[in-house]
Amino acid sequence: MLRKNNNFVVDAGTQLSPKKKRKSAPSQEALGLPQRKDEEESYLESKVFGGENLLLDTLLEKRLTSQHTEVKDSEIIKEGLLEEERPKPVWQDEDDSNSERNTIENEQDSGREKARQLQFERALGPRPSWALLKSERLQEQSDSDDESEEETFIPLSRRTGTYLTSSASLPKGHLDFQICNDANISRRNKKFVSSVEFHKTAQVILVAGYDQTLSLFQVDGKQNAAIQSIFLENFPIYSAHFSADGNEVIMSSEFKWFYSFDMMTGKVHKIPQIKGVPERSFPLFRVSPDGKLLAFRGKCGNIYLVSAKSKEYISTFKGNGRMMDLCFSSDGSRLFSVGDECKVYVWDVNNRRCVHMFEDDGCTLGTSISASDNGQYIAVGSDSGIVNLYDQGCFEKTRPTPLKIIKNLTTNVTATKFAPSNEILGIASRLESNAVKMIHLPSYEAFPNFGDSKLNFVRCATAIDFSPNSGYLCLGSSKERALLFRLKHYSSY
Repeated sequence: MLRKNNNFVVDAGTQLSPKKKRKSAPSQEALGLPQRKDEEESYLESKVFGGENLLLDTLLEKRLTSQHTEVKDSEIIKEGLLEEERPKPVWQDEDDSNSERNTIENEQDSGREKARQLQFERALGPRPSWALLKSERLQEQSDSDDESEEETFIPLSRRTGTYLTSSASLPKGHLDFQICNDANISRRNKKFVSSVEFHKTAQVILVAGYDQTLSLFQVDGKQNAAIQSIFLENFPIYSAHFSADGNEVIMSSEFKWFYSFDMMTGKVHKIPQIKGVPERSFPLFRVSPDGKLLAFRGKCGNIYLVSAKSKEYISTFKGNGRMMDLCFSSDGSRLFSVGDECKVYVWDVNNRRCVHMFEDDGCTLGTSISASDNGQYIAVGSDSGIVNLYDQGCFEKTRPTPLKIIKNLTTNVTATKFAPSNEILGIASRLESNAVKMIHLPSYEAFPNFGDSKLNFVRCATAIDFSPNSGYLCLGSSKERALLFRLKHYSSY
């Protein structure tokens, strides 16, 4: 801070040394400052405003600018106010320079954010209405009103529901498929692949694993270009799933916290813990198809229901023994779980209670469970390699007889998955190389050509998923690969 003292300028924060004799203040003439008050004011005006005449011109210019909302640079040049003719300021505030630099950096960040958003919109379609600003929603509504009589354009990525499949049902005996380039060929995982999942409305697949990385790829069967990769330090991903609306990816691990990745904004959010839940690890969870809940498997038979939107704890299902796997029904109204007591629990999600329980035939330890999209089948896998296939009759009996006892595996069944067409059941074990089979429905017979010597490169299959119209199959592998297959019977994704 500067103050005037004995006709010269002194920094208010400066301390004069008491040991040295203070020198007399230099005169104004020696400093080049005006000696009289009028001269001093004229001097300051000339330095700050460029002189009295230029000050009047500046005020006049501002007045004209306020009367005319737009003044072009060419008009200012015509008046003779060229940049080089204007007096330069005596000093420049560093804060202003920092502000200008921050503005430039913010514009660059904004450009990168828009580029990322455009990349996702190309893959996933336009942002939903809730993700738009108020001004953008109003503009969108205005545009829709103006174009109400025109044909509505729907992006290709949003039209997956209109794909046509073959009119004939899938034949048994031989599965017609093509081996494609790996889904993660453009960015290999460095460790065990724990999760693979297709997006429900866009030709996108997620691949996540123990290398602490989530990657999204555009599925075309050839290049499978990488869209985005997210690295979570010290967080090996055990489970990863898309949200029901497809705008978010949730990831869990061996810790009490978990992460969500917003694909519309490109931001990662950490949920420190589920308040009210004492668990320290959440290696497995499922997403309800209706988009309302996340179900986390806990210890001692506990299953924790969490709001998919707020990530807050809602309720707990308590079973006997230890739960090994769980899955939702296609409408999200039921939750099925199986555990070390070889009993299958049927939970009413809305009423928060167990409505039925039945024993899995011949089971010693239940390890995997899956439900078909049409609600017709329930598949239960065990540590012996047996997979029991049930129909809806299992909900009426405590000891139902399986429709089919599938004995194609000999080690712990770690993955079961129905194709959306309800014509294929995929089963696999990560404990043995090439232990993966595709079961035809409703003949309940395994396709002999899938899983033969030609597929030795599969090694240990860790995860299974089918694309929304069953056109693609993906197998996660312990050898850092996400193997992709084209099922030719189905016309597309």
